[in-house]
Amino acid sequence: MRIVFVQTYPVYHDGWTTEEWLRLENRDRWMPGLAALMGHEVELWAVAENAYTGRSALPGFGGYMIRLFRPDRRDGRTKRHTSRDLCAYAAGAPADVYVLKGTDGGVGLQLIADVLRPRKAPFAFVIGGKYYAPPTADACAVFYETERQRRALESPGLRLWRRAVAPEALFRLPKSIDTDVFRPREGAEVRWDLITVSRLIPRHKPLGALGALSEHARVAVLGSGPMEAALRARYPRIAWLGRAPNREVPAALGQARAFMHAGLSDYYPRVLVEAAACGLPCIAFREAIDEDVLPPEVGLRVSRRGYLAETLALLADEARLAQMGRAARARAVAAFGPTSTQPALAFLAARVAQLRGAAAA
Repeated sequence: MRIVFVQTYPVYHDGWTTEEWLRLENRDRWMPGLAALMGHEVELWAVAENAYTGRSALPGFGGYMIRLFRPDRRDGRTKRHTSRDLCAYAAGAPADVYVLKGTDGGVGLQLIADVLRPRKAPFAFVIGGKYYAPPTADACAVFYETERQRRALESPGLRLWRRAVAPEALFRLPKSIDTDVFRPREGAEVRWDLITVSRLIPRHKPLGALGALSEHARVAVLGSGPMEAALRARYPRIAWLGRAPNREVPAALGQARAFMHAGLSDYYPRVLVEAAACGLPCIAFREAIDEDVLPPEVGLRVSRRGYLAETLALLADEARLAQMGRAARARAVAAFGPTSTQPALAFLAARVAQLRGAAAA
């Protein structure tokens, strides 16, 4: 089977240069490698500042082609950028199924409209921050990450413009991280009670809760952005660590006693799993993170009104913190390693085969 994985947001959407993105080792790179190990012919496509063609050869994974295409333009919101070059190439290089990362990226929406729908080619979605776009219900498979997403996809409610996704097309996709890199640091100096990782951009993540907690505990923020200067001035008791390469994040996490996810409306961030793999209990608001994402044995879901007392009570309980940290690490190793998406790929192959059989009948 020929499978093409497509990043629907440009690689520079998160600030990566082409060279930096090519060096990343994450789920977006591991899933194609696992598919190649399973015997499929695989390619990974994306839009980047510079065109590129090369072969991925990550240790422990199958090799596959990477093709990067230039965008049509670089102005406006990056999520809406498109590429006629990518669509032109797709028109001449058909696949058995296309796996699109992100439901609302301009690259994917253009590819579906211009190439996949006219050809009636099957495609699947790996859900990113936004779980629904008009083509979602037409996908042969939708890989979701939380029960909240599954419920919303199956039952869109009174939103007349949304169509329900068939339950048989849904499959839960685990986060994937390198649990050898993200691991507890024995003997590390503990410098902070709480740490978070955040892009410091407008409306991205309210840090007022961390500001309040910094009056009672040692709090650190790893990350940077245009709001950094204003936030430093507003919350002077927070240790602002600036931006660090992903390879340096585990060492920073290892210097904290717990991780705090400060978002009130954020989607399931990967750093929750990264922190858990480092043996940190995770704290998050109930409005944002449900129990299936953060079970009580590995972390604490706090209320908007009572978060201060609830968080400080946990920090004061060393035995509970240690027990949560051990459970968090064990869960991360068991469920979120680099090969954890292999069952999802087997499901995708079965779905495509099923659709082929139905079409031939």
